[in-house]
Amino acid sequence: TLGAIYEASEKDYISPEDEDILIYKSLVEKSIELLLLGKYYGTRAQTFSKHAKLFINGIQNTPRLPDAIIVGGGLSGLTTALTLLDRGAYVVLIDKEAIFAGNSAKASSGVNGIDEESESYGDSLDIYKEDCINGGGGPDFININLINTLTNGSIDGLNWLRERVGMPLPKRGQLGGHSIPRTFRPEKGLAGAEIIATINQKISDYVDSNSDATLEIKKKVKGIKLIEEGGKIVGVVCKDIKSGKEFEIRGNNVVVATGGYAFHSKFLSDVRPDLDNYGTTNGRFATGDGIVMAQEVNAGMVDLTSVQVHPTGFVDPKNPEAKTKVLCAELLRGVGGILLDKNGDRFCNELGTRDYISSKMVELAGDTKPEYFIILNEAASEIANSHVPLYIRKGLLKKVTGTHELANEIQVRESYLLNSIQEYENFAASGEDNFGKKVFRNIPFINGEQSSFYVGKVTPVVHYTMGGIKINSKGEVLKEDGSIIQGLYAVGEAAGGIHGKNRLGGNALTECVSYGRKVGNAISIQVFKLLYMN
Repeated sequence: TLGAIYEASEKDYISPEDEDILIYKSLVEKSIELLLLGKYYGTRAQTFSKHAKLFINGIQNTPRLPDAIIVGGGLSGLTTALTLLDRGAYVVLIDKEAIFAGNSAKASSGVNGIDEESESYGDSLDIYKEDCINGGGGPDFININLINTLTNGSIDGLNWLRERVGMPLPKRGQLGGHSIPRTFRPEKGLAGAEIIATINQKISDYVDSNSDATLEIKKKVKGIKLIEEGGKIVGVVCKDIKSGKEFEIRGNNVVVATGGYAFHSKFLSDVRPDLDNYGTTNGRFATGDGIVMAQEVNAGMVDLTSVQVHPTGFVDPKNPEAKTKVLCAELLRGVGGILLDKNGDRFCNELGTRDYISSKMVELAGDTKPEYFIILNEAASEIANSHVPLYIRKGLLKKVTGTHELANEIQVRESYLLNSIQEYENFAASGEDNFGKKVFRNIPFINGEQSSFYVGKVTPVVHYTMGGIKINSKGEVLKEDGSIIQGLYAVGEAAGGIHGKNRLGGNALTECVSYGRKVGNAISIQVFKLLYMN
């Protein structure tokens, strides 16, 4: 076939543009029709050229299908979309909500990653991977290929966020389970909300633009069923939320980016009924829609019972029984916040993994409510200067002056509280406490009689789902037997098996960017349709 194309071009039977199209269709897309044409007419250049032009005309007169239909407008979906659009793709982006945000907008502590400065403070890809493996329960619970995509992709991901999205992320903080501070956040504002706002601006630049890329946005539209034909996913059945009307969108690939199932819904109750009485930090949209769609086309599922209970959801004094709670960001413990029980005692390593701290809280509470106090001193609050003022405005943190006011606020004797804090400071001086904590920030905790403190009540809450759709390291969706479902990808929290039994703080945004970039760069784009049909 290539010989026939070459001869037809040399004799000027076809144009250089037609030659490019035929070579692409032959080598990249391996068009059966073109290969058969070459097989039977390869030695007759003029006849081959006549039929080849008809073949090209057929391409040009075929309506252009989207290269990707992306279901879900959180960070993973937006990352995939922007990566594809920058490559000149035709993208349809849908979400059942009125805005593109998802739970990504609530992730406030930052995004993990490795960059060119990491070596200077003792970090590396190997150390990062080891932390992820240990945090996820060890090698027996971790898919190393998925972890490699997560961590290796963080290098490109951080650079992309900074250079393409325009989010500098100059601050670096410590979160639980990390041996080294590697969680990056913006100078002002909360990480997830700022990243989502900025990337939405970049996406919107493609609406009605004159670029080669094409973007269709459909909000308040829910994906309800994947369309499968000939063993390949070719589209999505959608439902308009307002009208209730159902319709089809067809395309060459579908990306499920619908998030997890950590809002209280039938899906969560079915897999983890023991969590029905817990609060949740998730939006009402996190109900596992995309996972259900994937199940219906025989996608494999992994770790569905692995649901993360975050140790610190705020108990709102105005509505303590509320099922939806505001997350008390892990960053507050990273900058030196401590956790005390109702007696004024510390009970854990505040920088341990989330599952470790949550289990300690539940165990210690017994039959009572697992409610505890988080306390920051003035120095810690100044570092968490985007979070603390917000939580104060919401009435979730309270500023008090001196240990007497602090003791009254948590209802313990001041002398006992002073002993607890003194013990903590002594441990800090020795370099390790009785819970194995080795990182102590903003010590001394008490700095004079008129020291200011910030105190709030927290409780374990459903936060994230490690389980989901079975994927490979390229984000391709797999059946239970490991075979690939052609045309179907999953990114973000909808995908399962990446984090093992427990996700480290900051890895949610990293996962969205690493896998969104991976899939956005992997999906094939109909290049010559793009050139000759616009």
